[in-house]
Amino acid sequence: MVCDADVTLEIKDPTGKISTASTKDKTIEVNPECSQKKFTLNPDYETEYKVDLAGNYQMSLTAVTKKGTYNIVDSFEVLENADFDIERVTATRIFPYDSYPVLIKIIAKKDFSGQIKEPVPAVFTIKPLGNTTAYSGIQKTDTTQYIFWNISLKKGESINIGYYFNAPLISPQFYLLGPLNLVSGNQTIFEEKRAWQLAIDNTSYSSTILATSGLISYWRFGEASGTNAADSYGSNTGTYVGTPTLGVTGAITSDSNTAVRLNGTSQYVTVADNTTLNVANGPLSVEAWVKFTSIPSSTAVVVRRGTNAYSLGFNGGAGNTFYLTKAGSSTDIVTTSTTVSDTTTWHHIVATKTGATSHIYLDGQDVTTIVGDQTLADPGTALWIGANQGSNQYFPGSIDEVAVYNVVLTAAQVLDHYTQGTSANATTGNFEFQGLRLNGIQIK
Repeated sequence: MVCDADVTLEIKDPTGKISTASTKDKTIEVNPECSQKKFTLNPDYETEYKVDLAGNYQMSLTAVTKKGTYNIVDSFEVLENADFDIERVTATRIFPYDSYPVLIKIIAKKDFSGQIKEPVPAVFTIKPLGNTTAYSGIQKTDTTQYIFWNISLKKGESINIGYYFNAPLISPQFYLLGPLNLVSGNQTIFEEKRAWQLAIDNTSYSSTILATSGLISYWRFGEASGTNAADSYGSNTGTYVGTPTLGVTGAITSDSNTAVRLNGTSQYVTVADNTTLNVANGPLSVEAWVKFTSIPSSTAVVVRRGTNAYSLGFNGGAGNTFYLTKAGSSTDIVTTSTTVSDTTTWHHIVATKTGATSHIYLDGQDVTTIVGDQTLADPGTALWIGANQGSNQYFPGSIDEVAVYNVVLTAAQVLDHYTQGTSANATTGNFEFQGLRLNGIQIK
């Protein structure tokens, strides 16, 4: 997202009169949620405009950003009397990746009996939205799917319909929702004047992690020198021990942030004990990117909390699989069914646990082999990255983007993280007119 653009909006009314709003004079406001890069249904930029006349209104929006100047034009129509009032409430941009609700409120100004149809992209995953009238079905073509409701309304009655959608992880991208159609028999008796625009705008891998619910701490290892490993989210600063190599090429495609390389014999990162790191037996998730310089012949730790807590590592010499175990135990909880034996590729590894349910993912895929559940506990000791309590089981290679959560990441979230980490998407800035409001009601 772009939250610091100089935005100017010009609206020409049916008589030709032009009104102007801008961020410079604060008649266009920037939503504080924009810079937080969290889930929101609020537009990033917002203004109000009072309409006095029926007719067509022309809009021109110019955004001056650090990456250039952009201009888009659009229009909306004001009617003296409409047979149906339709208000749509949903997101204007998709970031972070999640399920987004669409709520459509309809007030009938005349009797209606027929089908309400909502066209959406065929690549979207659609699910029911609670506390609304459930859709009757979905008709699909190669490019579009039509959600439909079989409805009867009397004049003056209202109805709330809606759905959840998940968009593909493709960025930058635009999609359209609608326009909504009311069909009786084979005749369209009402249609929204314009479709709802959605901008898919991926800022960065790190922004996705920072916006993920349940994040406790996140170490990016981007330091060029020194002994401190910054926690990009929490307050759990780590310490580089044994002078590991800093500034090596990191795991994330199209991201200049670097990684740390460990020699496999004496180097690691330690994080002091803190109750914020306590996740006991879950829910918990541990995530990291790793790249071997050599395949170890014995166990190598990736992230270990301490005796009786979680330990994520690699079974070198015993199948070459990653594992999640109870630190100090001689048996694993889960291992990967896929082996790793290369020294050329970054691998994304995620382990999750809640109670007796555990999963382990490799490069975006659930590859869980269950060995046997063990109950984890908080140890009251430090957290180690790349070694077992700083005494053995050293990791030989590079480690990057380590994150610890007090929630279970879903399979979809894990795949999103992996896909985003390996894609070459660059930061962009998309602007569309859904963020503008007329008399406090979003443009339809």
